[in-house]
Amino acid sequence: MRPAVPGLFAAACALLLALAAATPLPAQHPGTGGSRPRREQAEPPPPDPYAGDDAEAKARAGIVRYGPFPFADRHGTSKIEEVLGDVPIRWVETAHFKIGSALGPYRIPVTDKKQRARLRAELAELAEILPGIDPKTQVIDPWLRLHLFVRRLEQQYADTCELLGVTDEDFPSGPGQLVAGRYMGEGPYLGMPNKFAVLLLEKESDLGRYTLRFIGRQRQTTTRHLFARDIESATLFLGVATEAFDGFYSDDTRLYCHVAFNTAHNLLHGYKFFWYGLPCWVAEGFAHWYSRQISVENNNWSGIVETSPGLRNEWNWVPKIYARVKQDYYPSAAELCTITDYQRLHFSDHMMIWSRIEYLLSQEDRARFAAFLDALEGRIEEAPPGTIPTAEMVLARQEEAFTRAYGMDWAEFDRRWRAWVLKEFKRRKR
Repeated sequence: MRPAVPGLFAAACALLLALAAATPLPAQHPGTGGSRPRREQAEPPPPDPYAGDDAEAKARAGIVRYGPFPFADRHGTSKIEEVLGDVPIRWVETAHFKIGSALGPYRIPVTDKKQRARLRAELAELAEILPGIDPKTQVIDPWLRLHLFVRRLEQQYADTCELLGVTDEDFPSGPGQLVAGRYMGEGPYLGMPNKFAVLLLEKESDLGRYTLRFIGRQRQTTTRHLFARDIESATLFLGVATEAFDGFYSDDTRLYCHVAFNTAHNLLHGYKFFWYGLPCWVAEGFAHWYSRQISVENNNWSGIVETSPGLRNEWNWVPKIYARVKQDYYPSAAELCTITDYQRLHFSDHMMIWSRIEYLLSQEDRARFAAFLDALEGRIEEAPPGTIPTAEMVLARQEEAFTRAYGMDWAEFDRRWRAWVLKEFKRRKR
């Protein structure tokens, strides 16, 4: 039996919007997104030159269809184009995502050897399935940038499913269904009824115009949001503007890490349906863990107490964590793992929650992490119909799920994690 939803989604939407990721840079300036006179419509972008209408090429590239198509919350790609005006957007739907990209051409930097090597490898993989791609190109055109993000996002979805120990067949086709007698959410996309929506823009004003028109609150920096008038329409959205924070995300590695970080949040929150926000250490730690596998040199966070722009460059966390743990100067699991407000997290807390997830996922039996999330996520029947579970309810479920999955309490978690850090991070910091 499904719980009533009036009131639940309004609060959940507000909650996820509040978790929009930020970079520790100067305060954002109030923008004018949504307040300008209507602009002339952009000329439609040229067709995809790599897959086009070739059904086999599209399948190899992971493309279900190009726009126009419904996007989220009863608005489609055509309506977004109408609202944004002179912004040429390329639209692609994949197996698990709906993606809009207004990203322009990108010149591969000569001086960044790590990025050049990564992009060359990604382009070489794409060229194997789409022969028209030149893996040695110096400039990545807008369609090729979109193809890269199609591959990246679908790979992240596959990685997440593997970690959770699930496949598409483990989820219901729609709301109100059980799978083999188990509750696995309200739809086929990790438990969400609709595909994850991603909008990659360049201008802050364009993101501000989109959020004001479709979310009802103007935001010109990265935004995660739950669209949901009801269960059937529930969609998790991510919007990014690369020129935010003085063009910080114009760099491909920074943008890749940033999108991966925020997508990790949406995928984990969407698992078995987004009924409530997860304790900060679980979602934020997992997002750090995934994005730092792409590059450890790019920090992201959903909330942070400090405001220093320099913290974005403080990426070498291992020696800092090792030093704190060696001096027994760190928050206990009972403290750290029960924080539910991202704005309470200090920079040191971000390092610590990453190290906690790093420890759990370094263990040989990763199935324990999957079991923990399986027990943690989903409906909490104790919550009154039409309401979001209280923080106390979520934390009680978390403690029970963690103990059941790992066979230890918070104090034992501290002991084992500390011993691992002193051994593993001593080796890594050399």
